[in-house]
Amino acid sequence: MADPRDIVLYTISRYAAIAGRGISRIRLMKLLFLADYIYKKRFNKKLTNAKWIMWLFGPFSKDILNVLDELEVKGKVIIEDVDGIGIFYSTYERVRLDDEVKNIIDEVIREYGVKSLEQLLQDVYSLREVKEAKIGDLIL
Repeated sequence: MADPRDIVLYTISRYAAIAGRGISRIRLMKLLFLADYIYKKRFNKKLTNAKWIMWLFGPFSKDILNVLDELEVKGKVIIEDVDGIGIFYSTYERVRLDDEVKNIIDEVIREYGVKSLEQLLQDVYSLREVKEAKIGDLIL
């Protein structure tokens, strides 16, 4: 299992490189969920050790939120306020991830990261595991 800090840092920096902008927390959560979900489907193991639960706005992980907080405190990510929304940027370039992990994250960003937030949410909410979950249920 890869270090979740490296996964978060890589996702933030790759999103900025592909989309040309920083990433909101809700979009980051959904992309990381999709990466974990696709990795599990493809390799029968989770990409992260994060517990993904169903929350008010879909899949959410307190573990990922804690990683984001840690990275912000250490200065490896910065949050910029854009119209009242926190946008994340990575200030740290070096990560230790296998190519397999990077490829999954890149695939998710290329397929889902460029969609509108509304379409991204529709795609995530249409997954059977998400549709059938109730608030507080463990999804992944």
